[in-house]
Amino acid sequence: MMYYINYHTGAGNFEFEGTLEDVKKEADKSIAYTQQDITIEMNGEEIARRNWYGVAATEEDKQENIIEYGSFGFYSEWIDL
Repeated sequence: MMYYINYHTGAGNFEFEGTLEDVKKEADKSIAYTQQDITIEMNGEEIARRNWYGVAATEEDKQENIIEYGSFGFYSEWIDL
């Protein structure tokens, strides 16, 4: 299947073919401190997302598969929609 990874910055977005788990891993490789949610789309419809939170992660948040940027914020675990 063909997926579209959208970093919501106006640049760096790309298409990827594979499974949804593969595309999530590929999207994670290019995550940067942009303060924007990251979405995966298929046929123009959003099917997964990592939300950006502009606060330090709590101990509860850290139990999940998050990507942290210290006290500046973190990306949540992937949410399948």
